[in-house]
Amino acid sequence: MSHDMFACSATGCELVSLDLRGAVCTLSVASHHLNAAGVVMGGALFTLADFAIAAAMNSECIAANEPPTWVSTESHIHYIRPAKQGTLCAEAECLHQGRSTCLYRVTITDRDGNLVATVEASGLKKQS
Repeated sequence: MSHDMFACSATGCELVSLDLRGAVCTLSVASHHLNAAGVVMGGALFTLADFAIAAAMNSECIAANEPPTWVSTESHIHYIRPAKQGTLCAEAECLHQGRSTCLYRVTITDRDGNLVATVEASGLKKQS
């Protein structure tokens, strides 16, 4: 996942833990993550969630040190409450993963455990 230049290098997302079809990623909020209202930009929250989803979908590939085989095809985000500082945590869980399609849910919480956003994403296994 360190090859994800945008999520890791440009945004600062980090993969904290990975298990079979699940992942936890974090983002330490910095001034460049804030929008004009002084809260974390929705795009930064979505990037964190998308990074967690990618890791969870491809957890078996990552564990085997193989290229990713799953890609997101559709995502929907619900912004619940604004975040301003600290570390955000995104936890991705598998709701379904079949032979060629999958569905994942991510919850993003702030440093106090408050729900900041949720994302549901469907995915498709790339054809060889």
